[in-house]
Amino acid sequence: MKYIIMTAALVVAAAFAPSPAKANGCINCLVQSSTPVAGSPGKFQFRVVCIELLSGDEIASLITASTEEEALKIMDETKCK
Repeated sequence: MKYIIMTAALVVAAAFAPSPAKANGCINCLVQSSTPVAGSPGKFQFRVVCIELLSGDEIASLITASTEEEALKIMDETKCK
């Protein structure tokens, strides 16, 4: 029984241990608002907010893009590294 409990504890600890893949980055990125850009038809200014993976801090940024998907991709590539 002691070995089963120890094995279970190790499995749980391994699941929560940081890995190189999780070293940096953001989770839960959301577009909070979008506003059309006056000088650029088809472009919007998106307010994107993410949670930084390691610290838990909120990262907010205004990003100009054509779609929400593009804004989230730009946020991931620039602010979440």
